[in-house]
Amino acid sequence: MPEEPEALAVLFADISRSTLLYEALGDLAAQEGVATCLRLLADIATAHRGRLIKTIGDAVMCTFPRAEPAVAAAKAMQLALTESPVIRHPGVTGPPIHIGIHLGPVLCKDEDVFGDAVNVAARLLELAKAHQILATGQTVQALESGAQVLTRCLGRTTVKGKRDEYELHEIIWEPREVTVLVRSPEASAPAESRLTLRFYDQAIELGRMRPGATIGRHRENDLVVDDIFVSRIHARIEYRKGRFFVVDTSTNGTYLLIRGEGSICLHRAEHALQGQGFIGLGREVDPESPLVIHFSCEP
Repeated sequence: MPEEPEALAVLFADISRSTLLYEALGDLAAQEGVATCLRLLADIATAHRGRLIKTIGDAVMCTFPRAEPAVAAAKAMQLALTESPVIRHPGVTGPPIHIGIHLGPVLCKDEDVFGDAVNVAARLLELAKAHQILATGQTVQALESGAQVLTRCLGRTTVKGKRDEYELHEIIWEPREVTVLVRSPEASAPAESRLTLRFYDQAIELGRMRPGATIGRHRENDLVVDDIFVSRIHARIEYRKGRFFVVDTSTNGTYLLIRGEGSICLHRAEHALQGQGFIGLGREVDPESPLVIHFSCEP
């Protein structure tokens, strides 16, 4: 007889920007730190009635019988790595993680799980930033009223291969964020905006459905700029509440030339993008240079 679907909460937890970790610590020390972190995440999941399904690179995949223990485990994971980081090195602590959770039907077979719920949880993991927990509205609605979980609705998102959109919620886990209110999707959904980045034959469009991207020399980036002045992961673009921000994470800095604002240099800092302009990685912007990135933001 065919396997019957089972409703489970699927949780993915991944180490954020692990490439930077390897650059700072070296391969051996970084590998040991990652392994220690993944063991800690698996132990926390087990302590909250979860089951470790597998590790995938620098991530763990776990399942839980209900939404409450999954959310509780996610918060415990973030707190554990914040209060007692497994890595303590100048410029590197933690490491930071990001988490995606979705409650839905899955098929359990050969110690693994399959189905749309897995794909949705993986999609949320892609959207989550460092130190962030994202969950679907379906997961949040399944929480018991006494769970005492604060959430922030971020709008809706799509999943590759599926037509339906999913409500996107951030689970508030940091103690200092105690004033956050639970709001309806209509009240807190960000305004619709789009940002287009162009470099040679590469072009990406960001917005509510794709809220972030990385830029750098390494091929794992969303936009690859192969130049000696460019860091492996040089900068991030983040979409927050209807606005786009460029966040510099590089050695040589990120330069902006925004129409109406003039030239701006960022080093381990961020700046909002608006209108049209250029982004230079590791060197000042020359609009005629083939190494600049063109951006265009539409409200």
